[in-house]
Amino acid sequence: MIRYCILVLFLSFGGVVAESASADRKPLVLVSVPPQLYFVRAIAGDSVEVRSVVPIDVSPETYEPKPSQALAFMQAVAFFGVGMSYEATLQARLASNNRALVYKNLAHILSHHINNSAHLDSTAHAHDPHIWLSLKLAKEQAQAMYERLCAINPAYKESYTKNLTAFFARVDRIAQDLTRILAGQRGRAFLVLHPAFGYLAQEFGLEEIALEEDGKEIKLKSLNRLSKIIEEKRIRTLFIQPQFDKERAESIAKILGLNVEILDPLRENWEESLYAFAHKIKEQ
Repeated sequence: MIRYCILVLFLSFGGVVAESASADRKPLVLVSVPPQLYFVRAIAGDSVEVRSVVPIDVSPETYEPKPSQALAFMQAVAFFGVGMSYEATLQARLASNNRALVYKNLAHILSHHINNSAHLDSTAHAHDPHIWLSLKLAKEQAQAMYERLCAINPAYKESYTKNLTAFFARVDRIAQDLTRILAGQRGRAFLVLHPAFGYLAQEFGLEEIALEEDGKEIKLKSLNRLSKIIEEKRIRTLFIQPQFDKERAESIAKILGLNVEILDPLRENWEESLYAFAHKIKEQ
């Protein structure tokens, strides 16, 4: 609770600031992580202002909202989350300060699709929150955003509808491209520091193996067991996120005799991140 105290104190004086905002300002939409910016912009173009709460260089798993972000939360009309642990607690505290702010936890779409324990994260979430890295779930996330954006800007509904249709077509094209790139890779395992690509792995018949155990760094005594798995599955590369400790990852990779490659699930350009994933898995 301490980590939110400064933010809450700031917000207690935020109403006056929010009321002074210009009436003709574009609606402010917040998203939890940078890749969601791509979704909102694909639908709304420049008709809204959109910002990511979590910066691109920080892990959302451990992120703590900053007092400097209080004004944005006071002015925002929508907050699209993915079910990160900070979201619900923050939203509950914000509700009484900005009644116009609607929080949409897009992770709720999982209840319609996921009954697989491989996508349950026992650490801080009831699910794997990396839902933006699922092509099968991408359309439903975009649909939920579209519906809220139409409610915010009803005059743009026709434009938003065309953009949503175009986005759906783009998702289909990306799925076809990734299927082609990953042809012959079904059953292949890849090693990551932090489990973020589970949805893509399942959708393309791959196996994601993570160094983290229950959300914590792997212990040295577990490396012997892991080294056998690496040998059996012919893994040669450890993929790490730029938001995590590179030196620690490199030291583990050295022990295991692995190369280190960057694979970033938090790229602002969502489409590029998907193609990067496919090509790096194929080339590892």
